[in-house]
Amino acid sequence: MEHRTESSQAQAEICFQFEALAQRLGLTVLAVHDLGESMLRRGRAFDEAGVVYSLVSWPVVDALLEHDPALVSCLPWRFAVYTRAGVSWLSFQSLQVPADTPPRLQGLLATVEEKLLQLADGLR
Repeated sequence: MEHRTESSQAQAEICFQFEALAQRLGLTVLAVHDLGESMLRRGRAFDEAGVVYSLVSWPVVDALLEHDPALVSCLPWRFAVYTRAGVSWLSFQSLQVPADTPPRLQGLLATVEEKLLQLADGLR
């Protein structure tokens, strides 16, 4: 399921604040993908492209990989900041893990999803 939130801030303002707020919530930004810039380098202009952040929470990553290294397939978590028709949006997908994931790990992932919701709320 996708979580999508409208923001009253411009995309550039959101991106300026993003990493600091993520860190306060215990998340680490592994990479930033500026899709608009990437498209320009390929000769395509797209005024409303977005930025995608790859995020992790190291304690959760450690617990997931200790349980089952195959769970690396659900990492990192992505959070998008984009503009459509002049309005900024924040978006991320619900964290998906196999149904047989132990309750303790499901609880950790629920905590991460709550932090992603807090991140979106803080950037609105």
